[in-house]
Amino acid sequence: MRNKTILLTDRGRFILWLLLLSACTVLAQTTGTVNPNKWDLSFSKQNITWDWRGRYFYADETRDGIRFRIRDNFTSNLIKSGEGRQPWRDEHKLNAFFYQPFGKSALGLYADSWFLSDQQSRGTSRYSNHALGARWEYGKRKEYLLAPYAGYQRSEYLSRIEWGWDVGLRGNVNNYRLGDYRADVNVESNYDFYQQRRNAANEIDVHLKANFSAFARDSLVLMFGSDKKQYFSPDNDFLVDLQIENRGLFNKLNYLLSRNQILELNTLLTRRRIDDNSPAARNQRKVDKFENRLNYYFTGGKTGLMLGLHTFQENQDNLGVRTDSKARQTALLANLNFRFDQQNDLSIQLSYVKFQYDTPDSITNNDDRDEQRFLGSINYTRRFSPAFKTSIEAYANFYHQIYIFKEQSANNNWNRILRLKAEAQYNYQRWRNNLQTEVLANYTVYDFEAQFTNTRSFIFRKYIVSDSLEIPLLNRTALGLFARAELEDKGSFFKKEFLQRIFQSTESFFYDAYLSLDKIYYFNADGGVSVYMRRDWQHVPRKKIIRDIRTITPYIRLKYRMTRNLRFHAYAAITYQENKLQPQADYITGRINMMYTF
Repeated sequence: MRNKTILLTDRGRFILWLLLLSACTVLAQTTGTVNPNKWDLSFSKQNITWDWRGRYFYADETRDGIRFRIRDNFTSNLIKSGEGRQPWRDEHKLNAFFYQPFGKSALGLYADSWFLSDQQSRGTSRYSNHALGARWEYGKRKEYLLAPYAGYQRSEYLSRIEWGWDVGLRGNVNNYRLGDYRADVNVESNYDFYQQRRNAANEIDVHLKANFSAFARDSLVLMFGSDKKQYFSPDNDFLVDLQIENRGLFNKLNYLLSRNQILELNTLLTRRRIDDNSPAARNQRKVDKFENRLNYYFTGGKTGLMLGLHTFQENQDNLGVRTDSKARQTALLANLNFRFDQQNDLSIQLSYVKFQYDTPDSITNNDDRDEQRFLGSINYTRRFSPAFKTSIEAYANFYHQIYIFKEQSANNNWNRILRLKAEAQYNYQRWRNNLQTEVLANYTVYDFEAQFTNTRSFIFRKYIVSDSLEIPLLNRTALGLFARAELEDKGSFFKKEFLQRIFQSTESFFYDAYLSLDKIYYFNADGGVSVYMRRDWQHVPRKKIIRDIRTITPYIRLKYRMTRNLRFHAYAAITYQENKLQPQADYITGRINMMYTF
């Protein structure tokens, strides 16, 4: 009963917040709004899950000259477990600022609220933080802003409640001239002083940009962040110190070689350091990443070309533990688009990726490996008329994994994925027809198959065909039909003989018929029935049915937009499921979304 009382309290808080926000909206609407204020509420239900989400933003000015900004977000979801439990997870965030402007300055009160109630983990976990204080702002919002603040806060972690000070500073400078560069600087600092804990978070971002000439442009971003937190272990008997530092540099150079050619160089360098003295699992780690991307673009006439060389390296250094690793990757890319004429288009994409993973020498560590991946696709589109076009696409993905040490070399393998897809589209006025067919084959072959008694190589194949048709009936109604069939099989693959032994196969069919009403009394509505059938066979040691499912789902979908400010979407369906190997089951699914802009 105690847990249920807590849930009711949380649900009551959600309702209270919505009522308060609605009241603020009604009071503020009498003065006129100058900002894009929004209220977005959504609900969805699946077989075993319920989910609510809401977003609210409002900014306005009262008749007395007091301005305010309110931002609110909440999520609430339920997962029904097989044991009959119904655990909820509720999270809510509110940020509000009420202030009085004085020229370039503004003085007011801020309120920040966050709480989380989680029953989906072990037991019921409750966390919250509520802060109230004074905030001063000085500057011009498009040029510079300085905003220090100080307040008092209440923090709840599981069963521990603490009070403390909330002190911080936010500031930014925009479009500041620094030599040949223009600079944007953002700074944010926050400090928490509790009775037994201290938290500190500092972050600074510097964005430099310059146009050296009509042919060269540079953009440089420098990032630094430091986050120091103290929290009690779950048993509340140990104070854990956690420190995270992030440093980064991102540089982007663009050179206009000619009217049709661009050379682009991107460089990214980051370092992340983590120091956690938790008694359960002490963690001290540094992660360095270095990435370069060199791209060449050409556009001219009927041709579009992109060539790329991308390199990436990541080093992980776990202090005191011999689990350091180094990952390196190089990729070559080429994309070509060619238009023969108004009716024929050709697109080709090719790439080669080389990946190398190294770890320190160790008796038990033998995970070092090389990986190679070859990818390619080609797509040809033919337009026979403005209403009818066809396309065909071929795709290939070859992946080779090679372990360096003999202890793992038995896992060396080739994976090959091949796909061929064809599509025909017909669109004329309100007539719509789309026919697709696709063949997919996935082969995995181990390099040293002969050394094992059991066959490890396997194959997966799939064939898909679908057809959709929409027929206009009366002035604002249409009839829609959709059908999709899938055939697939899985089995062992014998490379030398190029044979397979199927051990499982599946066939599935999906049908959908619906009636569409367009703009009937400000509503768009779809209503119909869908049918899904699936049957699985097991072929070893003898062929037998292991799954036989059929579902029938009547549904309705509504869209409402009476004005430019209000949008409403709703979907509801009842699914009747029949499984010949299990009891019959029925369930309801649906979702609702409403957005109001005022």
